[in-house]
Amino acid sequence: MGQQYFQTKKYYFIIFCILKQFTMSVTVSNHPVLLHKLTLLRKSSTTTKVFRELLREITFYLGYEATQNISVKDIDIETPNAASKGKKLDTKCLLVPILRSGLGMVDPMLDLLPFSEIYHLGMYRQRQSLVPVVYYDNLPRNTHCEIAIILEPMVATGKSSNGVEFITSLLCLFSKLVLFLNFVL
Repeated sequence: MGQQYFQTKKYYFIIFCILKQFTMSVTVSNHPVLLHKLTLLRKSSTTTKVFRELLREITFYLGYEATQNISVKDIDIETPNAASKGKKLDTKCLLVPILRSGLGMVDPMLDLLPFSEIYHLGMYRQRQSLVPVVYYDNLPRNTHCEIAIILEPMVATGKSSNGVEFITSLLCLFSKLVLFLNFVL
């Protein structure tokens, strides 16, 4: 999954959308502001503080884009002037950061989806084969959600993203849609 993309060595923001039926679509954002921020993030002179700030901003904008089709429901609200109608998020979401790099993406996603549940998945690459190995998994086994969002910026070779097939198979047991939110550094 996504192998051709990694071989091109292009630096784009990407959102993998993996449906439960294991069909996949890739959304690539070439937005000039995001490309600018990615360039700043990738610079070797970028300080740790600025890196964290940029990671937060980039994640927020990518999350905003990735969640544009989640469901909402109509609600009645009271405004200062009169009664009115409004919208409320009506989608149960899970956030699954890949340890440790994905942890920096959790807070901006919680800004967008504050009632999301958070589960963690730890992966490392074997030294010789570079194959991803899961060392920590606290994914739920008896829950149901509309969307599970995997969070991981690719900070090295992107090989842990090759473990998406494993992660997706687990998450699709209880989720209708799995989004893989990441970007290549």
